[in-house]
Amino acid sequence: MSKVVMVGAGPVGLYTAIQLKLYDPSIKIQILEKYAQYQRKHVVKIDKASFKDSHPDPKFQALLQSLEGTVPTQKIEESLKEFACTLGIEIKNETIASCEELAKNHPDADLFIGADGAHSIVRKEIFEDKKSKQNLQYVAEVKYEVQGTSRPLSLWSEAYDPLLKSNHLVVEHVGKKQENDKTCVSLRVFLDKNAFQTIKSANFKNPYQWTSTDKQKMDSQLVQTIEVWLKEREKILGDKIVDGSIKISGVKLNVYQSDEVVLEKHNKTWALVGDAAFGVPYFRSLNNGLVCANVLAKKIYSTLHNEQETVNKSFLGIKWQQKVSPLQKYSEKVKEIAQYESFIAKLKATGLGVLGKHLAYARKALFIDSTQDRNEVSVGGRLLMFGMAAAGVGYMMHKAINANNPEPKKVKNNVRRTVYK
Repeated sequence: MSKVVMVGAGPVGLYTAIQLKLYDPSIKIQILEKYAQYQRKHVVKIDKASFKDSHPDPKFQALLQSLEGTVPTQKIEESLKEFACTLGIEIKNETIASCEELAKNHPDADLFIGADGAHSIVRKEIFEDKKSKQNLQYVAEVKYEVQGTSRPLSLWSEAYDPLLKSNHLVVEHVGKKQENDKTCVSLRVFLDKNAFQTIKSANFKNPYQWTSTDKQKMDSQLVQTIEVWLKEREKILGDKIVDGSIKISGVKLNVYQSDEVVLEKHNKTWALVGDAAFGVPYFRSLNNGLVCANVLAKKIYSTLHNEQETVNKSFLGIKWQQKVSPLQKYSEKVKEIAQYESFIAKLKATGLGVLGKHLAYARKALFIDSTQDRNEVSVGGRLLMFGMAAAGVGYMMHKAINANNPEPKKVKNNVRRTVYK
């Protein structure tokens, strides 16, 4: 019987393990997770396309349909964990001291998978943390809960007031109502480096609270933006914020990619998936992790059953086929996806930067003083904002069409052809 050890019981780790078990119920799978209780409670947006090419098991597909759209991370993890346990996948709470020790403790394991996130110990020790990385933007993430249901403000009829009254560009993400009759709301406030310095010590494990003490630590214009946005949502949507639920953390929006995602070390095979392999911002990282997991589960099954695949090669007009391992094909596809998604993330960052500058120009043109209470925005102001937003979108499209680097277009076609078809 083959054995696979997974490090990390987050959404991508569970999703990968479930599919592998469905492909071959005889495979023994153990997932090691350091936290007994899930730590993350923010919302993410899952695209339906991320589940394409997943295992066709009817019960599994029914579960995935319930997780489409904007969903709390905790719900995703709990649902997948429950399903994994019904398949006989063992989930054990254990902190990994070192990968060498991990390999020694599991001499019967054929494969170790690092699904342990952006700060992966597997990537650091086995892959020597060799990766490319680029910081795109700085963000304050404001997460809280409201009673009952809620929704994002309409960009066309409601968001113009808070956007012009705020000091920063803000993007909303609102989840579905939970069983406890509460809804998770996330606000992403785009900052400059100086404002980010005031909240860089706040993270999702130790966030700032919405108290007078923590407000004094934060940039005053950031505090005002959050106050404006919360007040406008309460006025327009009737949001009733759950007491003590507001958490603020600082996040650097990076794109990064591990140089390799499959290696042989300590006489074992190691692979990376999810944020351990590569990460992109704007709520795309989880979706890409799911897409890679669809591929990885199939390639692991093929590898454990000693199957081989072929790739087309050519040199000086001579073409031939070469046999490769399934995990090598997985590695190639991860690199294709990562390169394309990194290009898209950089394009989004450019567009958001342009839009943020246009909003700042609009505030100056309307004499909106950041030191005073914000009054209602005039009709002229709304039209000015729409015009500047349209200019920003046009600039993004111009950049995309006239990009000098031809590689993203090639990668995009490769991804569509080899991964998403």
